[in-house]
Amino acid sequence: MKTVKGRFEKCKESGVSEFQALLDWHNTPTEGMATSPVQRLMGRRCCTLLPMSEALLRPSYPLRDDVHAMSDRKRRQKYYYDRHAKLLPNVSPGEIMRIRLPGQKVWTPATCQVWKYSLLEKLVSHY
Repeated sequence: MKTVKGRFEKCKESGVSEFQALLDWHNTPTEGMATSPVQRLMGRRCCTLLPMSEALLRPSYPLRDDVHAMSDRKRRQKYYYDRHAKLLPNVSPGEIMRIRLPGQKVWTPATCQVWKYSLLEKLVSHY
């Protein structure tokens, strides 16, 4: 959102269409990959105001390297996230806890009644 808002502000200053700016941004190749988001989605480049050969506008699907790059990026992101993630402590039936019910903003005291497969299936004896 920050990138899009910045581009829209520049468009207002220069008088360029916001849609043209978004199209140019989607046609720009992603860092670390050989293709742009539009190429990965549609298999070809989109028309812009810049002159472009017809060969570049025809569909082609050489995405194997990009798929590997995206999976490597996801794997790296998971690794760094998991370094600081912690497992939640187990909760036994009868233990007192606090829960926030759907649609409420207040945490209320409750007692765990059933704990199965790490998911709290049934909650709530309110005090």
